[in-house]
Amino acid sequence: MTVNTNGGNQPVELFVNVGKAGSDVTAMAEAMGRLISLMLRMASPLPAMERARKIAAELIGIGGARSLGFGENRVRSLPDAVAKVIDRHFGFFAKHNLTKAATTPDINTLLEKMGATPATVVAHAPEEQRLVTIDLCPHCGEGSLVFEESCKKCYSCGYSEC
Repeated sequence: MTVNTNGGNQPVELFVNVGKAGSDVTAMAEAMGRLISLMLRMASPLPAMERARKIAAELIGIGGARSLGFGENRVRSLPDAVAKVIDRHFGFFAKHNLTKAATTPDINTLLEKMGATPATVVAHAPEEQRLVTIDLCPHCGEGSLVFEESCKKCYSCGYSEC
């Protein structure tokens, strides 16, 4: 990832480069970089640095099917990685204790505040369906990684993870 500034320390654009050219991951990364760059360059009463902090706060912690690393170096997804790069580049952790901007309140708490009592609803389980989830292979980048027999297997390159 590349973060460009305006000569000072105000961010103006971000380039995200991952995966093989032509892959879906590369397209999503490029789209994310373009949208973040647009947000940073757009006229706003908020300074670009504050917009960068808010972008990082929104993206941090988004999880995917697979995490890499441990502790504070753990990366949960591409958006999480982008947030961490923005955060570390500008030092938001040290200055602002970056966390998710807003949390969703508990529905039962909201109902109690409104004077309503939460009701118990019995859900009927639908008939069992077999879902096949196809993911992107971390080795070849193709969308042919499936979870079978307690293992992940790529039908394009033969990669497996048990």
